[in-house]
Order: sequence, then C-alpha cells, then structure tokens
Amino acid sequence: VCQRWSDPDKGLLAFVEDMGHRPSQAHSIDRREGTKGYEPNNCRWATKSQQNQNVGLKKSNSHGYKGIATDIRKKSEQWRAEIRNNGTRINLGTYPTKEEAALAYNLASESLHGPFGSRNVLPLMDREVVKGIFKKVKETLNGVS
Repeated sequence: VCQRWSDPDKGLLAFVEDMGHRPSQAHSIDRREGTKGYEPNNCRWATKSQQNQNVGLKKSNSHGYKGIATDIRKKSEQWRAEIRNNGTRINLGTYPTKEEAALAYNLASESLHGPFGSRNVLPLMDREVVKGIFKKVKETLNGVS
C-alpha cells in the first residue's frame, strides 16, 4: 500500500480523496496490474465480474499470450483464439501465428470487457493483417448474442 494511504492519521481520508467512495456493495478495489502495489494510479473500483477479466497468464502457459492455444485437434500449425464472456466460451477462429491469435483475443477483450479486459503485449504487425483480424473478430462478436 502506498505511503499516502498507509498514514495512520490521514490514510483513510487520502484514500477516499484518491478513489472516491465505493460505488456499490458489489464493488471492491482492483489493481490494474497485479504485480504492482495499491496506489492511486494502479487501483480502481470494480465488480467481481470485472476483476475476473483482469488476470495474468497461468503458470502452465508456455507461449506467453493469453487467450490462445495451438490447435492440436487439427494437428496443424494454426493457433486458436478464444475468450470467455459471462461464462460462455467464444471461439475467435484460427490464425497462422500466435501473435495474430493474441491480437484477435485483444480485440475481443477490448470489445467485450472495455478497460477491465486483459491485453497481450504484441509486436507491431502489418496493417492489412490487423484489418483482416479486426474484421474477423467483429463478425464473430456480432454473431454472439
């Protein structure tokens, strides 16, 4: 916890000044980056559902990106992207590289979860490739009710 909020005399007042009052009983403090501390720039009010979107990579993840896996069912070199929304798994399609699949996940996460969605850190990609992935994800999400 940051020093400002830890002050025994003024910490609670400082916290309320920085964060405001809790919006509802369903909200609690969420850290944008779980590896960083509790401080004004890293904290926000969030519901449990919103906090569930803000999780890091599983320890078993060996490829470095969230929301993707090799498509072993097809025994191909394709990468499958998927995302969960309200308990439902949404298949975002297959892609030739893990970076393209990870971009599909990022686009879906932004669309479905806004600022609470997880994002993969990706290298720059060809503009036409990005446009194609954006179109594919948009079409997929439009078909989800």
